Amino acid sequence: AGAGPRMGASAAHAGAPAARAARPRGCPPATRWRRGGACARARAEAGVQAVLSSPCEYEPLEVPTWFVFATSGAHAAVYAGAGWLLHAVGALQSWHTLVASSAVVSVLGVLVHVLGHCKFAGPWYRLHTLGHHVVVRPPRRFLSLEASAEERALEAELGMDERVAYIWLIPFASALAYTLGLESSPLGVAIAGLWTGLVLKGADYLHHHFHLMDSPLERHSWFLMLRSLHFFHHSERAFMTNFAIADFGLEYLVGLVTTQSRASRRRGARGPAQE
Repeated sequence: AGAGPRMGASAAHAGAPAARAARPRGCPPATRWRRGGACARARAEAGVQAVLSSPCEYEPLEVPTWFVFATSGAHAAVYAGAGWLLHAVGALQSWHTLVASSAVVSVLGVLVHVLGHCKFAGPWYRLHTLGHHVVVRPPRRFLSLEASAEERALEAELGMDERVAYIWLIPFASALAYTLGLESSPLGVAIAGLWTGLVLKGADYLHHHFHLMDSPLERHSWFLMLRSLHFFHHSERAFMTNFAIADFGLEYLVGLVTTQSRASRRRGARGPAQE
């Protein structure tokens, strides 16, 4: 399962000079972005959709529907199991606490991400959509050998850290556990927030490796399918889907999950006889 996407990653690396050549001259990814310099204006003139529809050598997998439900079920089992274990040893008053804390990320975290795709969100839209999706990680540069460094360079230019948009979920999860009556002890309330922070950290780790060329996680088929789901989110056709990082269960139920590329859809529409 890993051979195809790894070949795609190598092809993407080989095509990197062409992608850089297509960028306006004298315009590195995160230069003069805050002050609306030549780079920012050139990107704005090209349009977000034009950038998102640019050619890409990365070949994503077609992700089966069962994988979406399997990963969502695995997450639920981990959350409930960890909650039951901590409840059994007396650290939590209710095993539902970790389920509630995880739901904060699955629901509110995704909503924060959705806001990053809405123009009325202002600075958050400029950092996430125009910054992450258009400047740093358009489809043609989905993979990079220095993914984290390029993200931090853009954030330094804008004076914002994308992760800060989610950090408020940690105290919110603690307050929610206390308000719902799940936890009343300082330890239980603290664990509720710490668990949310752990889930956010795990999502940030996966997201980094989604964009990292030759990631050590590429040997796992589950990672390649999650990366494919995230690649669809970076493409023009599925830009407003696949907002989650690993748990897509709720999104699938409301029709916000794309599991195959536009090229795969076209092949399916033509049928094997026409290819």
